[in-house]
Amino acid sequence: MKRTLSLALLLTLSLGACGSPAEPATGDAIQPADESALATAEPAVDTAVTEPAAAPAEAAPVVLTLDRASMADADCHVMGSSVMGKCEDEAALQAALGAAELIPVNTTEMTDAACHFMLGQVMGACTPEEISEIRAAHTIVFDAQTMADEPCHAMGNTIMGQCTPEQIVEQAAGIAASW
Repeated sequence: MKRTLSLALLLTLSLGACGSPAEPATGDAIQPADESALATAEPAVDTAVTEPAAAPAEAAPVVLTLDRASMADADCHVMGSSVMGKCEDEAALQAALGAAELIPVNTTEMTDAACHFMLGQVMGACTPEEISEIRAAHTIVFDAQTMADEPCHAMGNTIMGQCTPEQIVEQAAGIAASW
């Protein structure tokens, strides 16, 4: 997780670097700063009470479309935003989802914790097998052909039925909220 400054703090720092717009213009030429005074001056300390930084936003869930026609003779694999090939077997599908590097691995945060999924990333001390399992478990597949006559719904990590793009986003958010 990267630390970020709030917009208000960035704005304050930006305006502070430019000088205050409320200062009256004197028409005097700007005098060079006394560098020896700057070297010994102590930095100003902000004593204002600030709100704690907001938690980082959850990353959008990874949603792939199951394409049963493209590359049907190839092994099950992920290409772009689709999963294709021979994916009828659940083990082959899970292996393809786990091998896809669509969910990042954070190697700098929580390195002493057990391997886990948090904020759209794999974190902790993870083996390659754990990374693959977490990636597969946190990837959503949209399958337009399964239960194609039914209204849009989700079963596990699969969205199926007659879905609009908005319904897919809504269903994906619901699945991700259950993680």
